[in-house]
Amino acid sequence: MGVCGTDLIGSLILPVIIASIIGVIIILIIYLYSKYANDNRFYAWAKIEIYQLGISLVAFITMVILVELICQPSLYSSFANTLGFKQVPSSLSFMDAANDYLTDSASYSYKVVSSSLYFYAIYSVASRYTAYLCSNSMGPFTTIGKPGKLNEVNCIMGSALGGGGGAGLYVVPMAGYGTYMSVVSFIANTALMALFLNMTSIFLFKFATTGIMFFLFPLGLLMRMIPFSRRVGAALMSIGFAFVFVYPLVLSVFYIDHYMGTQKILFNDPKGILAKYSSKTINSAGVSEDIGKSMWINTAVKKIKSKLPELDKLIDLTVATAHSFILSVFIPTLAFIITLGALNYMLSLLGVELDLSRLLQMV
Repeated sequence: MGVCGTDLIGSLILPVIIASIIGVIIILIIYLYSKYANDNRFYAWAKIEIYQLGISLVAFITMVILVELICQPSLYSSFANTLGFKQVPSSLSFMDAANDYLTDSASYSYKVVSSSLYFYAIYSVASRYTAYLCSNSMGPFTTIGKPGKLNEVNCIMGSALGGGGGAGLYVVPMAGYGTYMSVVSFIANTALMALFLNMTSIFLFKFATTGIMFFLFPLGLLMRMIPFSRRVGAALMSIGFAFVFVYPLVLSVFYIDHYMGTQKILFNDPKGILAKYSSKTINSAGVSEDIGKSMWINTAVKKIKSKLPELDKLIDLTVATAHSFILSVFIPTLAFIITLGALNYMLSLLGVELDLSRLLQMV
């Protein structure tokens, strides 16, 4: 991982030195001018800038130390053990946990999408199955479950060859399953939306931990040490730190649920619905060759119904979709809102006030 896989201090030391030198040179020029012009205003300004330069360095060192801490493997397991979760491996860091949370939640949402597509396919096959229903009025041995001998002849020939004549009609015996298709379609769309938003969160996380830190952080530090661009520099530093430290930290806390065993809440698979249906392909929901060759409608219906999930399975899939929405939409959005709140607080500490209320409204 970008931030944790490099010497963070070593990679940022050069920009810090350059920024410090530029800031000191500017302050020194102003200080010398104040002595030359005997103007106490410039002298006071130089004193304030020296103070601000010290704050910038302290803020930089503090932020780097905190980022280094969330990259340490043992701290996350210690945090989890303190909360009573002993199954968390010691090799996992806060940053790793955040990354695993996003990838595992994306996998969960993908399984919901795959399962819902299978449900939709099998209900589609059932609701569209059409058969020719023969009349059962012919022959002394005719029953509803088993046509009589003369009726078999009538069905085969498709005409009134049997004694007394025969009749029949085309029926859709399982058309009622079509009502389930709208429900499953809504489930699939919800899970697909959750998956897409999860991919967006993964991109944001990857960009923050591999790109934004090495761009916004040193640039912001450099600009804050230059007196005339302090506000912009403080904003860039805060944005870089918030998305590298606060955002992964919030996500990692929720990943503890992954190690709760049978007590899982977020990553729970309701009654194993995803394990059973997520690996099934749409082709397996189609009418197989033996069903296509079935002469009697009751035989074909029984074979199709053997593949159909019961209503309680559809309810379990709905519950899994709700889990998917919480994992892939609600929690990443919550982490983003908390990150913005922390960003606003850090800006206040650095002496900058920005109104982020409209951005929060958009979220």
